[in-house]
Amino acid sequence: MRLTLNTNKNTYEWDITGKHRSVYGELFIEIDGIKFPSEGWIDIISSVLIMWIDNITDLLQ
Repeated sequence: MRLTLNTNKNTYEWDITGKHRSVYGELFIEIDGIKFPSEGWIDIISSVLIMWIDNITDLLQ
């Protein structure tokens, strides 16, 4: 299995208006040529990374 984490720092934006400051940007993984959730996905970087790493770790154990 080949797993790649893809991100584009040129898409990063800071949200400093809310109670919790967040960084949004392009983030997706590719497993054996399948992109998840999709190429160009924009979301909160830190929250998504934590969730994905937890789930991928569970799958690999």
